[in-house]
Amino acid sequence: MASIADTTPFSRRDVSVRMTEYTTVSIPKDLGDRVEETIEGTSFSSTSDLVRFLLRSIVIQHQQKGELTEAEFTEIADQLSDLGYLD
Repeated sequence: MASIADTTPFSRRDVSVRMTEYTTVSIPKDLGDRVEETIEGTSFSSTSDLVRFLLRSIVIQHQQKGELTEAEFTEIADQLSDLGYLD
């Protein structure tokens, strides 16, 4: 008798899964607490979600323009400060 894995076009062993690797970013606990309060009621489910979004936004903006101007960097820093990421 054939198993389900034997009759499907691709068995699990045939499919290579690309796992995303992660690194840890540390922020002070009081900042993490403020971020948790900030994201309440938003689409962000965690501090990590918000940080990923912010970093992706910065990287995408940088890649599209080639480099950030001083004014753009200041604007991003101000936004991060308003969110409590920078003191």
